[in-house]
Amino acid sequence: LRALVLILGNIIFGFLAITLLQSFGIIGVAYAQIGQNTFILVSGRMLLKEELQFMPIVPSFFSKAAAKKCFRYGIRMQLTNIPMAMLDPMLRIILARWTTLEFLGLYDLCYKLAGNTRALIQSRLVPLIPELTKLQIIDREKANALHRNETATTYYYLFGAYSALILLSPMLSWFLLSEFSISFVFHLTVLSI
Repeated sequence: LRALVLILGNIIFGFLAITLLQSFGIIGVAYAQIGQNTFILVSGRMLLKEELQFMPIVPSFFSKAAAKKCFRYGIRMQLTNIPMAMLDPMLRIILARWTTLEFLGLYDLCYKLAGNTRALIQSRLVPLIPELTKLQIIDREKANALHRNETATTYYYLFGAYSALILLSPMLSWFLLSEFSISFVFHLTVLSI
């Protein structure tokens, strides 16, 4: 359902951008994004109301504690993403400047392989979010126990998957490149650590 809302939001954005670009110029794209995000917000809230029947469509109160938690969570997420968002483009520029295109291509292949492995394993947590939300309201201790358990399990899966990537990197080199590449093995090992 979430993917459907996002797909519809992108379709609405495309339609509004084409329409409003002719009338308002580049500002029309900003208006189109406002329309897209409004659609996603309203439809997301309606779908959340459908899942959690006790919740009103329009919030009747504001919880300062909940807003503080959400803000802290958002800040932590951004702080963990900033180093990678800054370092990855800089590293690519450095690699493109002082190495060969083959070296840069191997780095990019290994980066995507390691990143997609992590994303695949972390995606197993997405269906748990509604369940955790319900449990948080009903039984906070049970929700915290489930969260701890699933987080620990995810770390075990990540450790196993990255260990397998490191151990199988020579075979992956043969499979993906049709030859053994020490650069591929090195990149995959470093990006899996």
